[in-house]
Amino acid sequence: ALITEWQAQIPADAPNHFAINISPEDVEPIREMLTINGVEAQPLYPMIRGRIVKVNEELAEERDARLRNARDDGPRSGSGRNLTWSDVLPDDNRVVAGQWWNEDHEGEPLVSLEQELAERNQLAVGDELTFTIQGRELVTRVGSIRAVAWDNMQPNFYIIFSPGALDDYPSTFMTSFYLQKENKLFLNDLLHAYPTMTVIEIDALIEQVQRIIDQVTLAIELVLVLILASGALVLLASIQASMD
Repeated sequence: ALITEWQAQIPADAPNHFAINISPEDVEPIREMLTINGVEAQPLYPMIRGRIVKVNEELAEERDARLRNARDDGPRSGSGRNLTWSDVLPDDNRVVAGQWWNEDHEGEPLVSLEQELAERNQLAVGDELTFTIQGRELVTRVGSIRAVAWDNMQPNFYIIFSPGALDDYPSTFMTSFYLQKENKLFLNDLLHAYPTMTVIEIDALIEQVQRIIDQVTLAIELVLVLILASGALVLLASIQASMD
């Protein structure tokens, strides 16, 4: 029932496939291939692993330890994360503090933080964040805070950088797209043309989880039937024993 209710809240054409590990030289050919085949896809986002090491010159680990008693469990500022950059505000993201940068932004590197991450770690617009990415440090400033719809089946990130901030760091790309069941053969052509990329079929995973739940439900119902039958036999035995 929970899975059915969750699926009912997702639009019918919500992305049901994720493509990751896309090399930079394959970005444009893959985008063109998706367009030619009429596949509705999200933008291709660069993805780089990194983490915050300082907040306003205070070490992130020390700051996390200091704030640990004042907050509930949640995303910590110093945890490793997938980072990206974008010139446009992603779909279903809403700026709740600060402002989104211009598409032609230049100058000081800025970051946009997810609302829960910012609130739990007491981060605000204007704070200075120092990241360590691939062994190098990058100093940025918080430009905005976003509310993110995590259940929209699209690539979402806790931290988004302004254009140009991550140009010096090599990255892979990712995207998500919607593909109808009758067009599944397109995946064979896509993976044959670009074997280094990885495609995760979310719809197949959901169906598999649904089958497992159905099997567990059937097993529980069988156990219930056995318990009721055993109870009836015990009741008959006790009645027969008390007949005399």
